[in-house]
Amino acid sequence: MSRVLAPTEITSLDEEPAYFPAGDETLFGLLTRPPAGPLDSALLMVPSAERLGYRNRVGVMLAHRLAARGHQALRFNYRGCGESTGMAGRFRLDDLFTEDAVGAAAWLRERGVDTVRLVGDCTNICVLYTAADARNLGYAVEVLEAGVTSFDEEAHRDALRELEKTLGAKILR
Repeated sequence: MSRVLAPTEITSLDEEPAYFPAGDETLFGLLTRPPAGPLDSALLMVPSAERLGYRNRVGVMLAHRLAARGHQALRFNYRGCGESTGMAGRFRLDDLFTEDAVGAAAWLRERGVDTVRLVGDCTNICVLYTAADARNLGYAVEVLEAGVTSFDEEAHRDALRELEKTLGAKILR
């Protein structure tokens, strides 16, 4: 039987609401800071399963745990989800919502962040394309290997290799 952590067990609660543009939409997120002040950053991508019943508690717990370990963590809602404007739809390969992640990264840059750490679902799609966009915008990119996954293990491994070799992302193992 697994143990569920209650939010009261997490003590790193210094959170700032984030409203930022992504194309024609306005997205909402929360930046969770570590108790000792911002040391670096984590850009948390909302899992693609959100529209299928994803629970916000998972993102909250992850952000709090990252902050407890000294990392800033930005979690946000894709367009049309939660408090973000726009229409929610199915993920398609011709519309990967990378514009949403780029908007989140730009919001972080306005706060002096030049390195983004990525975690999220679909290493070979969402994480890979967000990393490419971040590199094109001049960010250093780090990927927390234990924080990314995919439904296809071979594609996951290939994406990690591409992230490191082609995009120059640092894979944190």
